[in-house]
Amino acid sequence: MARRTILNCVLLMVLGGSVWSATIYNEWRGTAGTSDWNTPANWNYGYVPKIVLGADNIRAGFKGNMAVWPVITDTTVPAAEAYNISLGGTAGGTLTIDSGNLNVGQYLFMGVSSGENGTFNINGGTVTTGTFTPSNAHFMIGQAGTGTVNMTGGTVNLTANGATGDLRLAYTSTATGKLNLNGGIIYANNLLMPFAAAGALDISGGTLVLNGDQMAAVAALGGKIIAYHGAGTVQVDYNVTNAGKTTVRGHLAVPEPTNPSPTNNANQVPLETDLSWTAGDGAITHDVYFGTVSPGTFQGNQTITTFDPGTLEYATTYYWRIDERAAGDVVTTGPVWSFSTITGQAINPSPESGSVNVSVNATLSWTGVAGATSRDVYFGTTSPGALQGNQTATTFDPGTLLPNTTYYWRVDEIIDGTPITGNVWSFTTGGLTAYNPSPANAATGVVLNKTLTWSAGASAVSHDVYFGTTSPGTFRGNQAAAMFDPGVLAENTKYYWRIDECDSGDNVTTGTVWSFTTGVSPQVNPYLTWRSDPTTSIMVNWWNPVSTGDSSVDYGLTSSYGSTATVATVTHFHHVELTNLTPATTYHYRIRSSDGTVGPDNTFTTVTVNDTTFSFMVFGDPRGGDGSYAANAMYHNRHRALVNWMLAQNTDFALQTGDIVWEGAILTSDPATKVTVEDYYTTFFDIEKEFSRTKVIMPTMGNHEVQPGGRDYTYYYDMYEGANPANGPAGNRGRIYSFNYGNAHFVCLSSFQISLTSQASWLATDLAVAAADSNIKWIIVFMHAPCYTTDTERPNRTDEIAAWSPLFEQYGVDLVFAGHNHFYERSYSIVNGEVVDHGDGPIYITSGAGGASFNTGSVNPLFATWHGGETLAVKVTINGSYMTVDAIPNSTGVPVDAFQLTPPLLDGDFNEDGTVDTLDLDIFTGNWLETGIWP
Repeated sequence: MARRTILNCVLLMVLGGSVWSATIYNEWRGTAGTSDWNTPANWNYGYVPKIVLGADNIRAGFKGNMAVWPVITDTTVPAAEAYNISLGGTAGGTLTIDSGNLNVGQYLFMGVSSGENGTFNINGGTVTTGTFTPSNAHFMIGQAGTGTVNMTGGTVNLTANGATGDLRLAYTSTATGKLNLNGGIIYANNLLMPFAAAGALDISGGTLVLNGDQMAAVAALGGKIIAYHGAGTVQVDYNVTNAGKTTVRGHLAVPEPTNPSPTNNANQVPLETDLSWTAGDGAITHDVYFGTVSPGTFQGNQTITTFDPGTLEYATTYYWRIDERAAGDVVTTGPVWSFSTITGQAINPSPESGSVNVSVNATLSWTGVAGATSRDVYFGTTSPGALQGNQTATTFDPGTLLPNTTYYWRVDEIIDGTPITGNVWSFTTGGLTAYNPSPANAATGVVLNKTLTWSAGASAVSHDVYFGTTSPGTFRGNQAAAMFDPGVLAENTKYYWRIDECDSGDNVTTGTVWSFTTGVSPQVNPYLTWRSDPTTSIMVNWWNPVSTGDSSVDYGLTSSYGSTATVATVTHFHHVELTNLTPATTYHYRIRSSDGTVGPDNTFTTVTVNDTTFSFMVFGDPRGGDGSYAANAMYHNRHRALVNWMLAQNTDFALQTGDIVWEGAILTSDPATKVTVEDYYTTFFDIEKEFSRTKVIMPTMGNHEVQPGGRDYTYYYDMYEGANPANGPAGNRGRIYSFNYGNAHFVCLSSFQISLTSQASWLATDLAVAAADSNIKWIIVFMHAPCYTTDTERPNRTDEIAAWSPLFEQYGVDLVFAGHNHFYERSYSIVNGEVVDHGDGPIYITSGAGGASFNTGSVNPLFATWHGGETLAVKVTINGSYMTVDAIPNSTGVPVDAFQLTPPLLDGDFNEDGTVDTLDLDIFTGNWLETGIWP
């Protein structure tokens, strides 16, 4: 590298690496026709949002004119969750939670952008934000558009587990926000309403709790907070209702009673229950009505707000009313409430009523009624069963049952000597043979790593397993588990299997012969990268757009493998790092996944420690050149020819300078766009498969992989965030990194999305470490858009030059590679925008002739040459302290440009071997003694 002597003292700031998970924007479509959050078909990409540390973190979006919007209830299993949630779109987006839980990894937005609007209805349940990033747990009602929250119950917690989420209404000048807090409770760190209108927060029965003493801050909001639509008063206290917190509520003078207990329409109310209520404003005494007919019989007037109705009857509906009497004997008639008492019947039968395939050795159980002294048990093959006797236990053993038989049973609870007739339950026993095979009998297209499972026969304690390619299969042994792993199966092959059931008396029941036919392994193509030390590790990556599964790589010194690395996360995007490998060693490997993928045998070779003799290729812009997939065949063919030629050159690895596909980002929420993007990536990995499955290609992100408008999701993150080194600045999502190979240091920068100056801060630290490393002789940087270029239509990136080139010059960067412009060009050595002696400054090379439509360069005093009109790659060969660079079209194999670099000589390096040592001292002293001339 140029200028290895650094006179300044450099403070090295060690930046800790972070693990960042991919973030996917997944939009609600409602295409399943239901409001179920956890139905994959309701989501744009066919999978439900989730929050998984270190894996895919999926954002949920709601916008458009859907016929069905999601409703979250306590039957939503598992709890609804998403990394972030936004409700918007010009047609509006709506989300409702009636019960259950909604967990949000970071923030929840309504009306994200100007012109968008979103509505969130909270009727019950719990909404928790900041479960992934506690410092970004904000609840935003009108971020830049219009947001509305209608809350009648439940809890919104922005401060759970140490989160510091703010409640924000109308947060920007274009925003409108309205929170109708008619019930429930919101916990927040702060209340911020910078552009809210009068009455933006209407508290009518709900409660807002803020951290710390915020009495003055709430008072300063004035008329932005109202109570009961302006008819009530806003009440605020600190450290009274909630210790150490500010509580904001609304108050409305209500003369009628409220808060009945039991609640209105309650069920399963115990027989010994007192009634209670909250007195209406101004009430002095209360007229109590109670009975089995609405509104109840007058029970008298009293001053207390409780009433003891005595012992109630089972399975009875009661009605009651409280009329409030105020001063002057003014009477306010209250609402009629009702509740129903417990039935007195046994519940929770096991087996559940209607169960099938029940074991012939089943024991019956149920939940009895509190207060029951015993119970009568009925059981038999006709309803309701014959009386089996009276007992105190809540279990009953009917003995060994008949297979394939329906049984009926009933439990009458005895309370105060009186039997309470129970419900009649039933179940059906299973047969003695195994059943419910998986794969199903005669199934086709079965994956090659399928584990066989079945349901055990009614009396089975173990299973004789038969499996093979001829009926009924070969005996594979007796086992207790109802599953069998046959190993990796052959493609397009018919298999037979049978399970014979063995009972406790060693009796064997011969099973049915089942069969299935395998399909072919999903056609996925692994691609290799480095994330850690290339001498002892490698990343094996692959993408399966069709299905999801876990990630496993079998590897070893032969095709028998012997070792396996597994990542259990279920995903489309697979990244498995093999570690503790032996340097300079060829390994065999095979990819596998629970989605059915079983790849062929491949090989890779680890790097020699302190390697000083190696070569690599640099190419870029293999993408197509037109806006339709079908029109890109010509460009794909050029790319394929170039990559296959590069493989034949047997270099050690390659750098790729961006724009890998024509369309590499999700451009809209239209599912058709996703399909188009996946077509391009499928073709890309198929074209490069022969190279990428055996040799490493280290990529950089191009503008065709960038999400338009700065939006957050592109496929590039999924493909490469988990594949590339994680030593870049925090949050860079695989776009910025560095690695060492032999005596060279490589740095990848991002021309897009991330601030160039923030990258420069990281770059300075990274280059300082490399420049101070005596083992590093060369420093090479690559990105997508070139700093300097001869292309007048896509000219110099002056922002890159300003942010990065001074660092390239300061720390002795030798080569700076880019793509973007579809030709080859090489600058002279450049320092401060001017040509200097060869090797005294960075040389800027554009290698963008990877297959896309060709561009044209021009004469430029900073450049030695440019070449266009054909695909080529740059081959860099390092031999210790010498570097040879050749730009070679694959069609001829003859370089169109070539040059050499040697490191600048150090002071005192008289024998020009790149180091100052005793050999140089001998030359120095010999020359001085012989000539008397000080060198």
